[in-house]
Amino acid sequence: MAKRQVPNSGPSIGHRETRLCDVFDAAGNYLASAVMRLADGGGALLLSRVVGKGNLLGYYFGRGGRLVTIEAGDFRLRGRLRTRWMENERLWIVDLEESAAASAAER
Repeated sequence: MAKRQVPNSGPSIGHRETRLCDVFDAAGNYLASAVMRLADGGGALLLSRVVGKGNLLGYYFGRGGRLVTIEAGDFRLRGRLRTRWMENERLWIVDLEESAAASAAER
């Protein structure tokens, strides 16, 4: 599947700000597109409105994949994917590598 182009909407991500992003596996293969926002504390990204949930489920549960890269405009962040149920939907979270989390929290 070809990579979807994400519009560049600027260099910073605030805690309340959302941004379109693409999610790639550890080998650089496209998995999904989503809306992301920085979690409180700045150490993780919360993914919502995920398009490609089946790909994420297959990567996470089927292949045991956890390492992902998030691309949004000029940003490229690496992290560890995790998931859980919240109310009636699956919540996808990307825990950022420490250097990326520090940079994101400063913005």
